[in-house]
Amino acid sequence: MAFYGQFELNDEWHYRCSHASMTTNGAEDSVFGGHGRPLFRIIVYCFALGFAVLLASMETVHSNGTGFGFEIGWRTVALFLAGLVGMTVCFKTLFQSPHPLRRGIAMGIAAVIGVGAFLYPLRFVPAEKLGEIFTGLAIAVGALSTLASVLYAISRFMKADEIRTELAERRAR
Repeated sequence: MAFYGQFELNDEWHYRCSHASMTTNGAEDSVFGGHGRPLFRIIVYCFALGFAVLLASMETVHSNGTGFGFEIGWRTVALFLAGLVGMTVCFKTLFQSPHPLRRGIAMGIAAVIGVGAFLYPLRFVPAEKLGEIFTGLAIAVGALSTLASVLYAISRFMKADEIRTELAERRAR
């Protein structure tokens, strides 16, 4: 028997709660119940397409003497295709891999690209405006961190309630 908080649980329930529906035994146990499901394909390909468009659009922005402009060339198309293929592999790994290290690397790649795309426009901002921008970014990070903490607390509360309900149902049988 395993213990979770104040509740005694059998090994199967502890396993289900501690691994939170991520893949542990193979593709059939993945988040979407197998890699053949249409929902899985839709989510993976839409995420990959979104990241590919993000990368390609970052490539099109170039600064000129009066501001910035957009130039679409062969590098834009190449980066779009490379992003599409690379992020498809990344998101398939993130949702299907039974190895936590591989999932962590895939999540890290997606996070680095996302943060980089968020900070990329700062290269077009004059240096005297950066202080105000970083103040706003710090406030936004604080607000989002607070929101994430509240959502995490709600998630833990809901999971504990689910465990209590499951234990009550098992004891009633």
